[in-house]
Amino acid sequence: MEFVSASALSGWQKDELQKGGNRTERYQKMIFWHHLHAVKKAHAEFHNYFISKGIFIQPELKEKIRALSDMMYDAFTEREFDEQYGLPAEDRFAKRDRLRRDGLGKLQAIEKEVQARLWEANKID
Repeated sequence: MEFVSASALSGWQKDELQKGGNRTERYQKMIFWHHLHAVKKAHAEFHNYFISKGIFIQPELKEKIRALSDMMYDAFTEREFDEQYGLPAEDRFAKRDRLRRDGLGKLQAIEKEVQARLWEANKID
């Protein structure tokens, strides 16, 4: 139970786990919402920063960043919907799969473009 006591669960949730039954499954369901909250908070912080500082980013790069951000948002909201309603379908995790398939490539392309711009800026100095 030391693992649970160190977790992000609330006190009442930790007490609920003590009551028996399938603790692993109940823990996974409970901790999911804590993890989702952390993801949503981090994404919101990024989004707010991006909106406020985006004026300094060239339009093409800005659109690539926005597309990746939207892809992440779509994936975690799809997962949230699935956790709430659990409607099995063939394409139930299509947005997650798209993020897994294309997300890293998009991130690497953004990083490469930013690095190229930084190298160019250093050449000017």
